[in-house]
Amino acid sequence: MKNPNNFRTRSEHPKPEKAVRGSRHLRYKGYEVAPAAQRLPNGLFAANLTIEKTTPASGAHAYSFDALDYFFDEEHALAYAYRWGRLWIDSHQ
Repeated sequence: MKNPNNFRTRSEHPKPEKAVRGSRHLRYKGYEVAPAAQRLPNGLFAANLTIEKTTPASGAHAYSFDALDYFFDEEHALAYAYRWGRLWIDSHQ
């Protein structure tokens, strides 16, 4: 049964798309930084980020950050995630 107020129920709500253009892996100070922009149902892009230590001596440590902030433009979300990752790396060395 459709909601009389035209609100979507949870099952009717479209699922967010997978991260888009997240294949840009960049290296910074011994870490691999992988920013991603995820398009949400409301049209905004969530800035997501994965950071992984690339030196074999440190073992495999990966850190994932979802929805750091939201943007109208995919490129702004990617740039923000990368910048945020560099700041995180600088503060954890």
